[in-house]
Amino acid sequence: NPDKMHEGLPSDLLKKINEDQERLKVLEEQYEAYMKEDRRDQRRNRQRNRQRNRQRNQQRNQQQNKPSNNRFQEQRQQKRYQEKENKEMIIANEMETDEMTEYNEFEEDNYNNDEEENDNYANEEENDNYANEKDNDNYANDEEEKDDESSYESKPEQMINSKPIPKRKSEEKHNKKINFIESGSKAIVEMLRPYIDKETLRAMQAEYELNRGHEDTTNVAYHVLSEIKGDGYLKRMREEIVLEFEKSNPTHVRVKDGVKLKLRSKNVKHVLVKVYRMNSMNYLKKHLSEIASDLNLEGLKSSFVDKEIVVEQDKSPYAIQHIEIDLIDTLKNERGLFFVDCIGNGKHCRALIRKGDIKFVERRASGGHVLILYDEEQNVIEKGGVLLNGIRYESKDSSGEIAIPFDTNPGSKSKKIILYNKAWSEDCSVLGEFEYIGEHYELNPELWMEREQMLDKNVCHVWIRCVLLANGVATSIEHLLTNSTLDVSMHTSAGDNVKINRSFNNLEISDARDCIVKFVMPSECKRIELIFRTQIRKTNGTLENVSKSRTYELNQMDQSFEIACAHFIPLAVDKKDHHYQIMVCGKNGEPLQKVKCTLHANHSGFDESHIEMFINYPKLSFSSLILTTTQTMGVLSIVESFHVFTFSSKNKTFFQFLFAFIFWSFHMIKTEKSSIFLYFYLKKKNQFHIEVLQDLYKTKSLGEKSPFFFQKLQSLESIIEYNKFTHFNHKNLK
Repeated sequence: NPDKMHEGLPSDLLKKINEDQERLKVLEEQYEAYMKEDRRDQRRNRQRNRQRNRQRNQQRNQQQNKPSNNRFQEQRQQKRYQEKENKEMIIANEMETDEMTEYNEFEEDNYNNDEEENDNYANEEENDNYANEKDNDNYANDEEEKDDESSYESKPEQMINSKPIPKRKSEEKHNKKINFIESGSKAIVEMLRPYIDKETLRAMQAEYELNRGHEDTTNVAYHVLSEIKGDGYLKRMREEIVLEFEKSNPTHVRVKDGVKLKLRSKNVKHVLVKVYRMNSMNYLKKHLSEIASDLNLEGLKSSFVDKEIVVEQDKSPYAIQHIEIDLIDTLKNERGLFFVDCIGNGKHCRALIRKGDIKFVERRASGGHVLILYDEEQNVIEKGGVLLNGIRYESKDSSGEIAIPFDTNPGSKSKKIILYNKAWSEDCSVLGEFEYIGEHYELNPELWMEREQMLDKNVCHVWIRCVLLANGVATSIEHLLTNSTLDVSMHTSAGDNVKINRSFNNLEISDARDCIVKFVMPSECKRIELIFRTQIRKTNGTLENVSKSRTYELNQMDQSFEIACAHFIPLAVDKKDHHYQIMVCGKNGEPLQKVKCTLHANHSGFDESHIEMFINYPKLSFSSLILTTTQTMGVLSIVESFHVFTFSSKNKTFFQFLFAFIFWSFHMIKTEKSSIFLYFYLKKKNQFHIEVLQDLYKTKSLGEKSPFFFQKLQSLESIIEYNKFTHFNHKNLK
């Protein structure tokens, strides 16, 4: 708003601006009075020159004895002089307006080139006489006379002569220079000059000033707009009827607040205001779309008392009036959807006002969708409801949760729903939309057998555990699974590969415990196949078949020439450390002594080639190697520490290399908790302890061992120096 462009400035600066503006107004008034006197003198001089030129032309015609006997020519000449005088009067009137600078340059050139103008005027009179003589010769022919008249009216004044008269320099300057109206909007116009055409911007400013209706700028804006777009455009503006809402009206209104609306009007004397309350539920149930603002309400009675507003016509016919509609008492503490219709002088405008709103939050559960409704102040609606496919789903307790079962059709699709509150009227219903998912189940059954039970004539147990997912959410299986069976097929090497089948029907699958099936293992069994089958009940009553199978291979040693097998057996030494023992036994479980073995240790953070490099190092000689594991992380376990004994001079080079290589390798390993790094210290004489710390908090328990480690590290004659590991962050060990 240009009127508010000085808001927010300091008071001293505003006072100075006001003084400068007052001083400028005084100077402009003095300058305007001086220019009026100057223009009067110039008009008198031009009139004297024209009279002198007319007398000179009359004397010249009398001397040549060529009187003008053609009545038509005399009338045309008089008409031409009259048009010139009218044009000069219009220019003089325009100069008396606020466009002072624009006129000064135009008249300054005219004043300096007054003699040149008189000569041009004389030439123009001579050209008129020449045209008159030519018309006298052709006066007998009526058709040619009409053609001459039409051709004269169609050509501009400069084209009467065979040689066109060039434009004056002052006119070119006048056309190039464009001045804007001195008003509050000029600052904004100057900002837009680099981006919008100046002529267009000038017309926009003039139209804006006309619509404002200020007395200081209305006359100037009128002449500017008449010059650019013509009188026809001004006439249409004057007769235009405007009735519309302003864009500054609020878009959100609280329930407890009233409503005030602003209108823009022109050529409207009376405005009739009607307010209608809409029944949202009936409309949304029928159309399932937002209520259109152009809904036909003809013939309906308004819900509240009509109001009539009288518009005062105290400004110019081009000015736009601003009307305020007060509906505070009418719509205060009202909830729902309202139409406000304004009618005046054949024009109609409408505002759609929604007071109060309903939003929802949706999540997926095992039985379907769960919705919670909230009002406009983010409070849970305890008595909420949802209308979906003509079915009402409502909350049953104070939590406000509304359960909607999954769709019976597969797939997902966007679905329109109607949200409402049972505590309110149905006029406050709101349209919503959510992703409606079809019913889809995924069953993950697991079958497991203990291999140590797979002995001849021994009773074996099969554990069955099922996890049922409904659209990705775990759900109960007790009431959804039915007709669960387990088929066991046992292949033996006795005779001609006899196959033994066993079936177990009507298994009880529960969420709280595993289902266990027992059967007797046959003799010389080499393979066991387990097939689990079940059916899932769906909402529409259909059953979905699901199956899972697993195979165990037994006694594969019998098909080779091997007579011994190694076993990895845990040893319960203490609660903190878990040690393991490797036992080599025969087919009957008898221990075998003095068997040469090759140990391959695999780690989750190493590649197999690195492990082979460690084990096959030629200078490796030690008495024992014990691997200690950490707690199980998922399926894999991570080696936490190496205990290396008998640190002798023979294998010192290897341990130095192993020491440095593990120091670099374990630094690159990352876990979910934190970065893994190594902690080294001398545990006993001739014994190194290399420990991988997965949790940074464990470093607090080691205490004073860290400095000792660094002292011992610097004293070693290692092949790979510690200082070369510049990428390692030393701050992690503090």
